[in-house]
Amino acid sequence: MELIQQDHRQEKIFTIRSFQVMLDKALVSFYGVKPIGLREQVKRNPNRFPDDFVFVLTEQAVAAVSGVIKNEKADEVSVAIARAFVAMRNFLLNVASVFQHLDQMELKQHKTDEKLEQIFKAFSLLKNNYSHFTYPLR
Repeated sequence: MELIQQDHRQEKIFTIRSFQVMLDKALVSFYGVKPIGLREQVKRNPNRFPDDFVFVLTEQAVAAVSGVIKNEKADEVSVAIARAFVAMRNFLLNVASVFQHLDQMELKQHKTDEKLEQIFKAFSLLKNNYSHFTYPLR
């Protein structure tokens, strides 16, 4: 059994302004520490937590947390969270690929529509040019 279910980890990762982030409250629940303990570690280790890491914890900041939180779960949780970030990144890449394929299909559909429109116009011209001919009914 995994320490933290993968789906649960991925639910805690958000994409904000093209950055994948995890809020500190999720991390403290995973690591089993108190929020104040995490904040103290961030204050004591400013070189590991630059300003852009501290607003919300990004993937890089999660790795830094594992270096300052020392308990039984720390290494296991850090690996699990890193895997969740990787899975989320792969998911986003797959979604982007799907949208790219949809764009290509839409372009092909548009070209097909244009060709069909030309065919219908040609049939219409033929019909108008030969409308004076009558065909015997059988």
